[in-house]
Amino acid sequence: GLLVACETRNAAGAIVETHVADDAMQRLQMHKSAEALGNAVCETALEVSSGRSALLIRWLPQDGYGLVQYASRELALEPGTIIGRDTLVGRTCREGLPLVLEDARVTTISEPPYTVSMATRAIPSLAVIPVTRDQRVIGAIVVEGDEPGSITLEESRTIGLLAAVARGSLEIVWEIEEASQRARTDALTGLGNRRDFDDELKRMLAESDQV
Repeated sequence: GLLVACETRNAAGAIVETHVADDAMQRLQMHKSAEALGNAVCETALEVSSGRSALLIRWLPQDGYGLVQYASRELALEPGTIIGRDTLVGRTCREGLPLVLEDARVTTISEPPYTVSMATRAIPSLAVIPVTRDQRVIGAIVVEGDEPGSITLEESRTIGLLAAVARGSLEIVWEIEEASQRARTDALTGLGNRRDFDDELKRMLAESDQV
């Protein structure tokens, strides 16, 4: 009876994982911008878990820090916010191993979760799932729960599946964004170049025509 029950649960879990993977693949392929893709990843992570809020981090291993790509509104983390190596998320990205804290209140007080300014905010439960490419961490999906124990180990595995499915799309969008930034920036000074100036002028003229 126990063996049959275990096999049934495993089969059901496999069906759920297959559905999550297929649904996530279709949803993520629709988005071409970093913001839209980040939003889709975070929304999907919340749908497949009991989380209350989520954020997507782009990790830069060569620089040893991360950047917020998208975050749920209640987290008050703007895109581009730096996630330091000595934060809880930074340490998880450096170690490259998933982290699930059923009760993160004590841990996040002793070690800032995202930034030093948020060090005093206790988080009931937390999952940090690295996004990896060839054993190299390139990002992380972070999900917060609204009470201790609300993020389970099983849910973290499903979020891990989402991370694996999203990896390819994230890499493409981030590479395009990086190439675009290089094309608009003077390599010597780091300032915007003529192309960046012309694009900004066109944007301002278009906005003035709408007024």
